Amino acid sequence: MEPGLLVGQYQGGAPVYKVDTGLVSLIGQLLAHEKQAAEELGQWTEKREYSSRVGIDVVKAQLRVTQHRLAEEKREALAKGLPWPPK
Repeated sequence: MEPGLLVGQYQGGAPVYKVDTGLVSLIGQLLAHEKQAAEELGQWTEKREYSSRVGIDVVKAQLRVTQHRLAEEKREALAKGLPWPPK
C-alpha cells in the first residue's frame, strides 16, 4: 500500500489514510545514505555559526589555496581528456 493512500473510510467526517511505515523507514534510510554520499563528496555542509571573526588575510589565503587546487584539478582533467568542470 502506498504512503498516504486514502482507504475510502471516513471517521467523523474526515478521511482515514493508511501509511506504510515500513516504506517510510526505507525512504529515511535512503535519504541517510544519500546524505552520507554527499558529505563524502563535499556536496553537503551544515550551517555553522562562528563566534570569532576571521581576518581578511586568512580569507584571501584560503581563496588562493582553493584557486590553486581547482586549477591543478582542471589541468589534470584536461590532460586526461576529461570534461571540465566534472559532472
